[in-house]
Amino acid sequence: MRLTNGKTLLMVDGYTFSFSNQYKVSQLKVMRLANGKTLLMVNGYTFSYSNHYKGGQRWLCSGKDASRCRVFIYVNERMEVVKMASRDHSHKPPKYVRITNGDYVKV
Repeated sequence: MRLTNGKTLLMVDGYTFSFSNQYKVSQLKVMRLANGKTLLMVNGYTFSYSNHYKGGQRWLCSGKDASRCRVFIYVNERMEVVKMASRDHSHKPPKYVRITNGDYVKV
């Protein structure tokens, strides 16, 4: 939920949680790849689905060096980012192009 002062709170089972690190998310895009896999793109970086939690989902960085990159995000049911790991990515953002059927492929 967003407060009038601009802060975002997460409500779970009647309890509210705030985050000490605020991250600007310029855009969240749901991307379907040509192989059928779904990724989220946030600020140019891609994330693959990890697991559900109460009220949303956890997504892990799926970039080139994803095994070493520890960035993750939590999104709520409305696909809004409610938490982002307080670390920098260990790699450059991947590049994808959209093909004629609307799917994406990595270049």
